[in-house]
Amino acid sequence: MRRFLAFIVVIAVAAFAVLYLYGSSIDDSCVTIGGEKTCWKGYTVTVSSEFCTRSPCQASPELQRHNAVVDAIVAGCDRTKSQDFSDTRLNSDIEDALKLITSYDVNVRTLCSDPGIILAKKFYD
Repeated sequence: MRRFLAFIVVIAVAAFAVLYLYGSSIDDSCVTIGGEKTCWKGYTVTVSSEFCTRSPCQASPELQRHNAVVDAIVAGCDRTKSQDFSDTRLNSDIEDALKLITSYDVNVRTLCSDPGIILAKKFYD
């Protein structure tokens, strides 16, 4: 009887783990910087976008994430520049978001003075 109970527990834990991982992969992921929330899907989606070489196209999760984080950083830069870079939490959020998509270690003033030097959206396909 103990073996049967142990077997049931193992099956229940495995089922929970599979369902958790599946749910995590289909849920939207988001980043919020300065009140600007941008999200992406954890799976490939078909989109009609200016970033498609032929519309509609397939947008991989990695490219969706990159473009969403770029949008959030640009919005955060606009906000922190309007506050003369005084919000240290916002500045830190921008720097942390940059690390999600690049290996650059750039301070906020440098990044936000000309974000186009480092930030560029990527084409889907």
